[in-house]
Amino acid sequence: MSDIAEIFDYAANLMKDLEMFCQKPSLRLDGKVYELGFDMYKFVFNITNIIADKCREIPELREKKVILALDWSYRAENNIGKYDVFCSPFNVPITTTEGFVYAKDIDLVR
Repeated sequence: MSDIAEIFDYAANLMKDLEMFCQKPSLRLDGKVYELGFDMYKFVFNITNIIADKCREIPELREKKVILALDWSYRAENNIGKYDVFCSPFNVPITTTEGFVYAKDIDLVR
């Protein structure tokens, strides 16, 4: 999780309450049910690009068919940056498995 913190701004909150997040908590946000947590897309996208770059640097791997077949869009320079989310006390993002949600109506899921 500490490595994920390098690309996900709210990892400290997740790590602090990791046991709770393992129980798949959900909230109804503006009428739609969301599972609390984080969207792994950025993490998977970025780590894939980093691994592709590393494989291209390793002599034993760079000539492998799978590495040669990689599109050049798979490189770390195309990674999605880490963005701090600015908010006010009246507009706080809620971290969900579908990304940040800025909900006006928040209800417990029973």
